[in-house]
Amino acid sequence: MAEKGKMSLGISRPRRALSWLALVSLGAIALLLLNSALFSAWMLGGPPNPYADGWALRSLALLVWALTAAFGAAALFNAIRRATHVGKASVIVLAACMTLAAVPFIAREVLIDKCLDTGGRWSAQALACVR
Repeated sequence: MAEKGKMSLGISRPRRALSWLALVSLGAIALLLLNSALFSAWMLGGPPNPYADGWALRSLALLVWALTAAFGAAALFNAIRRATHVGKASVIVLAACMTLAAVPFIAREVLIDKCLDTGGRWSAQALACVR
């Protein structure tokens, strides 16, 4: 029989609730980001517009963040449940997620720098180089 306040798996109720809260909330964020990425991809290929490059950049950034949130949710769920002995896989996945979250920002800065180096002007509205 389990002790009061403890589940039969040896995980305390608050830790179990926190792990599920992290999984559900980050999973919901991942789904919202994925929805926005799909909308941006639809706008890229949908009606003609002058901001095709901006929609492509936005779609890829949101897709990366959606994947980061999804994998981060799973790794955080596992890490919270095993707080006394966090596995190497959870630590590696969480570190990879934090690194992947920065990739869209870095890619945007590289594009801006490349644009300015070639004598262009970066349009923040169109997310494209104007020459």
